[in-house]
Amino acid sequence: MQSVFRLCDRWQMFLKPTLPRALSSNASWAGQRPRVRIASMANKSDRVLEQTRAAADHFQAGRYDQALAAARRILQKVPNQPQACQIAAMVLGRQKQLDQALYLIERAVANAPDDGAIHTSHAVILLGLGRLDDAIASFRKAVQLQPELPSALVGLATALQQARKYDEAIQLFERVRDLDPDVREAHFNLANAQLDLARADEAVETLRNAAKRFPEDPILWTMLCNAINYPSGVSASEIFGVHNRYGAIIEKGWRSKQIDFPNSPQPDRPIRVGYLSPDMRRHSVAYFLHSILKAHNPEQVLSICYSLSRHTDDMTDALRQCASEWRDCSLLNDAELEQRIKKDRVDILVELCGHFANHRLVMLAHRVAPIQVTYLGYPQTTGLRNIQYRLVDAFTDPPDEPANASEELWRLPECFICYTPPDDAPEPAPPPCVENGSITFGSFNEAKKISHEIVELWARVLDAVPGSRLLLKAASFEDPSVRNQLAQRFAAHGVKDDRLEIVGRIPKRADHLAFYSRVDIALDTFPYHGTTTTCEAMWMGVPTITLKGDRHAARVGCSLLHTVGLDDLIALDHDSYVNIASKLAAEPARLVELRKTFRQRMRASCLCDPDRFTRALEQAYRAMWVRWCENPR
Repeated sequence: MQSVFRLCDRWQMFLKPTLPRALSSNASWAGQRPRVRIASMANKSDRVLEQTRAAADHFQAGRYDQALAAARRILQKVPNQPQACQIAAMVLGRQKQLDQALYLIERAVANAPDDGAIHTSHAVILLGLGRLDDAIASFRKAVQLQPELPSALVGLATALQQARKYDEAIQLFERVRDLDPDVREAHFNLANAQLDLARADEAVETLRNAAKRFPEDPILWTMLCNAINYPSGVSASEIFGVHNRYGAIIEKGWRSKQIDFPNSPQPDRPIRVGYLSPDMRRHSVAYFLHSILKAHNPEQVLSICYSLSRHTDDMTDALRQCASEWRDCSLLNDAELEQRIKKDRVDILVELCGHFANHRLVMLAHRVAPIQVTYLGYPQTTGLRNIQYRLVDAFTDPPDEPANASEELWRLPECFICYTPPDDAPEPAPPPCVENGSITFGSFNEAKKISHEIVELWARVLDAVPGSRLLLKAASFEDPSVRNQLAQRFAAHGVKDDRLEIVGRIPKRADHLAFYSRVDIALDTFPYHGTTTTCEAMWMGVPTITLKGDRHAARVGCSLLHTVGLDDLIALDHDSYVNIASKLAAEPARLVELRKTFRQRMRASCLCDPDRFTRALEQAYRAMWVRWCENPR
């Protein structure tokens, strides 16, 4: 929960955990003094007032140890002084001493029950403890006391968003934006909510409008970089322009800076490769990274994992066992992490996050290793020139087309990823059409990947295959408003409710995979393809039909299908997408055969051959390293 309290440094607000690390990182880069809303200090003795203001100033300036010490001095003299309790509680919350923080903030509430700012801090600490319902109640109390307090309104809206109560959350974000357009969190979290509701085009519009007010805000631009990947109708060059803008902001003063590294430029020695990710847990990135770590040849590569994951699980343990060295960096700020990486003398640092949650792109803008590479986690350029390479393949990024990347594209000889099949996956079941006589299409991709364009295209597929149905599954479909809105979008294209089934998250992975037994043919999203979703579908014997686009995100499915020898399932336009679906739906014998043979197809390819894949990856690392050794700067 460290991110919660870092974000509270400015407004006692927190963003939905989409970009918490981006905020903490970029705030220090931008030199912005955090704005703290400490409770009213009226009617206090002059001496106590002066001391409390000094404690608040320390907190606002980021001098947290001094703020805590000052607050404790006040509490020694006035044990229940509410503002001192509040400041001490917020510092302790940052330090993950949540029980002590709760004790102090509850003392503050008891002694200042009518102060909305204190109730807001109380709610934030309750959130840190995972008490979402109690936090919402405390935020509501703060809003009741001070109806126009931005921190309380945004806090309540964000908590409601976490509770999937999107309609009220959006109303509150819009209310704050109207009350005070300079409250950035209102713009940012409104866009997050719109993305959750699969309204990516609206999210992009919200962020574009915010960019007019905050043209140099790196948080806004990294959010826009992420959001602009989802809607249709945006060109590859336009997406590249947004990412370039972000890079220009955070690399200001660093692009032309010459940096000397102490790394020994010996081209043949083992290369120290660092993998940097906030997702070293049960997460899509980890499923692909695991095979690589396990297959690395220690005579060629010494792998160092820098885990930014605040939550650990059995996958974390599996990754740790495969790595040459492991660093838990979840509590390190950018400066501390930079020093850790430099101390380890990393030769090649591979970031696996891009513009997703908890990235460290601001740190990477400083170029903390001789060679920096972006890979795997994000389907687009980072926009940073100090990241020299981006690992792709010839299908995701054809060499005869514009790169649209700030990095040099390094094409691996086959598919750009290697999938770790789940060990708890059930055996593939026969396609359901064998028993029920009708085709079930399906997509288990995130709701925000379901663009207006793909809804129209899927409606055409259903129309072309009489009696067919469409099964959709995503975590955000647990919210009735998300399901209803999506159903309305399909209804606008003539799809009746009885041909559409929308299902929420299935918690256990084995049960999630077993759910593919209800699908005959998977339909890929567009313009943002599935990756893990497509691999899982194939592992469960379900073929995926994909539409080729003009950028990496819209070609991943093409690379995966080519790798397993199913190029005939790659559509070049809308008509061919419908035709491929119709033809495959009319071939139940082929569906049965694919169910039986898909795993062998995958095992025979580099997609599920970690040794073959990792040797090619290590050759790429070696070539990069040799190039640097020839000009070590």
